[in-house]
Amino acid sequence: MWRRTAWIIALAAAVATGRRSWGQVTADSEPLLLRANWVRFDVVLGRILATAHRATQNQHRVQCEHACGAAETLVINIDRGLISLQYAKRSDREDLRVEVARRDQLRVEWTRRPDNGPPTTVIYDQGVAGDVSLIVRSPGEADRAFQSTSLWHLMLIHRRVCEEHLAGILELLRPGWDLGREAAEVRSSLLDPEQLRHAVSRQEVAMAVDQLAEDQYQARQQAHRQLRRWGRSAVCFLDELDLRQLDAEQRLHVESIRAAIKAEGDDSRQRVAAWLANDMEIWVAMLADEDGQHRQTARQRVARLANRLIVFDPTAPPNVRGQQVAALRAELLVR
Repeated sequence: MWRRTAWIIALAAAVATGRRSWGQVTADSEPLLLRANWVRFDVVLGRILATAHRATQNQHRVQCEHACGAAETLVINIDRGLISLQYAKRSDREDLRVEVARRDQLRVEWTRRPDNGPPTTVIYDQGVAGDVSLIVRSPGEADRAFQSTSLWHLMLIHRRVCEEHLAGILELLRPGWDLGREAAEVRSSLLDPEQLRHAVSRQEVAMAVDQLAEDQYQARQQAHRQLRRWGRSAVCFLDELDLRQLDAEQRLHVESIRAAIKAEGDDSRQRVAAWLANDMEIWVAMLADEDGQHRQTARQRVARLANRLIVFDPTAPPNVRGQQVAALRAELLVR
C-alpha cells in the first residue's frame, strides 16, 4: 500500500513539475489522461471501450497545474479490470471533459476557443446501450445533433460532420487514431462487388437458427459452426432475433455465438465491412450518395436485404430521390 501511494505521489509530482519525466508541459500537450498511462481506448463493434493497463483494484486522483495556466484533474477507479473515470482539463484555449463508466459508457465534451472565431463545443455520447450521438454547439445557433447505431454508422452516414468535428475528439483519446481513414476504407470495402457477393443472407442465417432446434446433436453443432464461420456477417441478423420466440437450446447457442463474435477483438476494416455488409441503416443512407454508381449498388443491396423490389430511381432528380429515400427510411428502419 505504501509503495503504491508513493508511486502515485511521485507520478503527480512528475506531472505537475514534469520537465524531465513528461517533457515540456503546455496547454496543448498530450492530456494527463494519456500521460498517466492507466487506460487504453479501442473500438469493438462500433463502441469505444476503455481497457485498464492494470487489472488490479485501484483508486487514483491526480491534479496538475501548469505554468501556462492550464489545469487538469484525473479521478480513476479500476475494479477487476472495469474502469470508471472523470477527467477534466481547462485552459484559455479549450475545455475538455471525459467520463467513462463501467468501461463502455463514454461521454466526451470538448470546447475550443480559437483566436479568430466563436467557441465550438462538440459532445460525443455513448450510453449504456443503444445509439451513440454527436452534438455540435455554437453560440447563437441551434444545436446540430446526429444519432446512429454505432460509431461506424455515425462516421459513414454523417461523414462530413464527423471529419470536421469528431476526428479531433478521437485523437484526444488516442493520438494517431485515424478512424476517419479507417471509415473511408470500410466504405470502399462495402462498395466492392466482390465483398457483397460473399455476404451471407438473412435467409441463410434464419435456416441455421432453425437448425439449432433440431433433435439431432450433430445437426445443431453443424448449424452452430456455420454461424460462427459467418462471424460478423451474421451479427446484424442475430441481433434482430426476438429471443422470446426461440427455444432454450436456440437461445443458448445464439447468445454464445454473439458473445464469441463480439469478443473477437478490436474492429479492423475487414471485420467492420463484414459486419455492416448486411446493415439496412447503412445501405439506406447510401441511397443518398453523390455518386450514381454507388446509389445503384445501394439500391440493389437494399432490395436484397428487404427481399423485394423497392421504389427508388438512382438517376432521378435530387428532390425525387430525397422523397424516395425518406419513404424507404420510414418503412425499413422502424426501430
